[in-house]
Amino acid sequence: MAEVREIRLNPSGTGAAQSDDPLTSLVSWQPMVPGGSNFRTQRLHATPGCLVLRRSLGGILFACVFAVPGTLAVLAAVPLALAIDGDGWMFGGFMLVWGALFGGAGWYMLLSHKPLCFDARAGVYFRGKAYVHGGGQPKERQGALASIQALQLLAERVRGSGRGSRSFTSHELNLVLDDGFRVNVMDHGGDIEECARQLADLLDVPVWKGTR
Repeated sequence: MAEVREIRLNPSGTGAAQSDDPLTSLVSWQPMVPGGSNFRTQRLHATPGCLVLRRSLGGILFACVFAVPGTLAVLAAVPLALAIDGDGWMFGGFMLVWGALFGGAGWYMLLSHKPLCFDARAGVYFRGKAYVHGGGQPKERQGALASIQALQLLAERVRGSGRGSRSFTSHELNLVLDDGFRVNVMDHGGDIEECARQLADLLDVPVWKGTR
């Protein structure tokens, strides 16, 4: 199993207080994705020689909560405006704007997500359908597995936005490259340490778990 090393952070949580690896002092220990969801939004799927990070069923259903009602509101806006006498066009216009905003957010969540693949056979990681050869791609999108020096685990306490909503802990998993650059892998309220171990076993790198 992969080694999980607890990295004690400064009281402010901005950096490693003590470590025998100089890279832990160079890398940032602030969350890359502030906030987060209080449920598991992504899961690792194992295929021969690869691990692929995809949206979980809960993440898909959450996006559909926005996409489906918004789309239905847009489709119903014009018939409602024509069917209602008087100021029906005002109600139809409201439905159209609300549906476009609400549904647009849901469809954006569904369509903007790209799977993240770690291909041990080719020695690369990439987002999307395939690795793009020829260079020029940002490190957030793709790179060599050999450039990954460690995995970083962070925990962040998030306050609920609604009245009476409870705070929760969001867990973040990042790649740490050999130059200290970080690439976010996942960020959600589920326990991701097992995912970190599974990925670290494939990459043969340690897991750095930030603790205060």
